[in-house]
Amino acid sequence: MRDHHALCQSADLDHTALSAVRWQMAQAGRVRMQFLNDVVFPIAEQHANTPGGAGMLALRAAIPAYRQKISSFVSIWSADAIAADWDGYRAAALGLRPTILQCLREEERHLRTLLADIGSPVSVTLSAIPYAVGPGIGRPQPI
Repeated sequence: MRDHHALCQSADLDHTALSAVRWQMAQAGRVRMQFLNDVVFPIAEQHANTPGGAGMLALRAAIPAYRQKISSFVSIWSADAIAADWDGYRAAALGLRPTILQCLREEERHLRTLLADIGSPVSVTLSAIPYAVGPGIGRPQPI
């Protein structure tokens, strides 16, 4: 996300770098979603009566709408569309960034709460994840 944001700060399109970053972000999203589906959500179902379990299940329920926003953005902003309207892409990406970061912050918050609910020491030792801060984004809310 940081690399994508940095590329979008440039007045000139670096198509090769942007393509690579978009691919990396898509791969990271797939891996993250696989982990949530295979590991986290089953644990959340087992602990649905806890704040963390309920929060993760609420997050899972919101994922289809979130994914639709991302898919729509990717569909609209093909490589050709980006090349034709770099400034438009930059503005659209900046507009979508808070939505993505808010989702990641919520995911982290609910995951930490779930870990605490099940007595995992990981939630205590895991340092804050810094991806959710940046220009125009604000600071993550305390957990």
